[in-house]
Amino acid sequence: MAKIIRKKISWTPSTSPDVEGYFVYAEIGKDPDYNSPKTDVGNVTQVYTDEVSTIPQTEDVIVHIGITAYDEMRNESTMVVIAAPFDFVAPDAPTDVKVEDA
Repeated sequence: MAKIIRKKISWTPSTSPDVEGYFVYAEIGKDPDYNSPKTDVGNVTQVYTDEVSTIPQTEDVIVHIGITAYDEMRNESTMVVIAAPFDFVAPDAPTDVKVEDA
């Protein structure tokens, strides 16, 4: 199995006292909106890419990530968006490995 380096996504928490958690949205090549795929990550201020099901596990793309805070009624804050390069595909393994007498 290949080793894929995961990335940490973090943010400063909302200052609103009624925040119940955060949604992480993701889109390839464009800014997400409230209809984009999202993952409820709970009341945390950091996640790793392999914990967010909506981040496409593909090769060499720019993923636009949106974060919103939500309250008990699921009202959401304004979305904060950042774009970052991702590559979740490892190179092919070497072949024809040999061990010979020196």
